[in-house]
Amino acid sequence: MMLAVMAAMVCAQTVSAASPKKVAVYVEGKISESDRTIVSSAVMGRISGNKDYVCFERNRDFLNGMTKEVDWQLSGEVPVSEIREVGTRMGVDYVIVVDVVIKNDKTFMSTELIDLVSGKVLKTITGERVGKDTSVLKALATNLTYRLISK
Repeated sequence: MMLAVMAAMVCAQTVSAASPKKVAVYVEGKISESDRTIVSSAVMGRISGNKDYVCFERNRDFLNGMTKEVDWQLSGEVPVSEIREVGTRMGVDYVIVVDVVIKNDKTFMSTELIDLVSGKVLKTITGERVGKDTSVLKALATNLTYRLISK
């Protein structure tokens, strides 16, 4: 009997360890709403091809609220025990923040994977390309996201 219980516990741990990470995408920077949508769509498209992650699209109000929550979490005013609750309320465990800067004829992008349980930045990837059109935004966002979520 004890052996059966232990085997069930190991199986449960294996299943939960294999569960995909739930992420939301937040794009910031002084860019147009259409460019923001292009970047967000490229990131979500790249994530959808990875079995380790599941991406949740969130509307602008949700993302504004999430920004306030993350800022509040990182301020040090939130006890660690409550940070997990904030992530649960938002329905995600992680957030990918993409910051886009377009200057002259160059596009610079920075991506961060943030754990909402701890508020810790797990990984940061940056890149830049010449150009500022749709194809540059899509290619840069796709490439950086691939590098961000790869092991």
